[in-house]
Amino acid sequence: MIPPLPLAHGTIEGIGDLWNGVLHPLRSPVQLMVLCAFALVAGQRTKIAPPLIAFLLASAGGIGFSLLGPRLGLPEVPPLIPCVLAGLAGVLVAARIPLKRFGLLSLFATGGFVLGWDSGQDPSTPWVLFKLLLGAWIGLAVALLNFANYAAMCPKRTWIKIGFRVLGSWVVASSVLFLAFTLKAARSSDAPPQIAPEQKG
Repeated sequence: MIPPLPLAHGTIEGIGDLWNGVLHPLRSPVQLMVLCAFALVAGQRTKIAPPLIAFLLASAGGIGFSLLGPRLGLPEVPPLIPCVLAGLAGVLVAARIPLKRFGLLSLFATGGFVLGWDSGQDPSTPWVLFKLLLGAWIGLAVALLNFANYAAMCPKRTWIKIGFRVLGSWVVASSVLFLAFTLKAARSSDAPPQIAPEQKG
């Protein structure tokens, strides 16, 4: 059994429910990795608005889907899905693979839905839930829009393009390492406990 993503549902005491939701994407390593990877993909394109809009709409849908997950008995987001998304985006950046419009929109929509789904919370009251999920959507939107705009503002010089490709390869390596550590932790948790031999007096 694969454990849930780390820091996926933790909260910080004293800052309020809305701000806890806003900071959620920045406190989840795998969500932050996906956001950075998608920002690099957007930064290599000339028209970044359509994929960003697809991401924002799909993330709202994913957050809505997270409300139905517990009622339908669905599990939390497996670590494999966001790691594959981050790795795929990293490969696109590192290899400078041009995607058609439909492929780019599909990638960003899938990523938005997965990250929205992963932002589900389990609070005590509906009002707290609303504030957490609204904050999570705002956090995803602000983070990706800022990261993508900063990447798009970089001058299209040769050394900048090389830097993008290096960052893309780092994202691929990070996603593989993150998934490997998660699977290793899963095997350790599923292993039967070892009983120490009795010592003879």
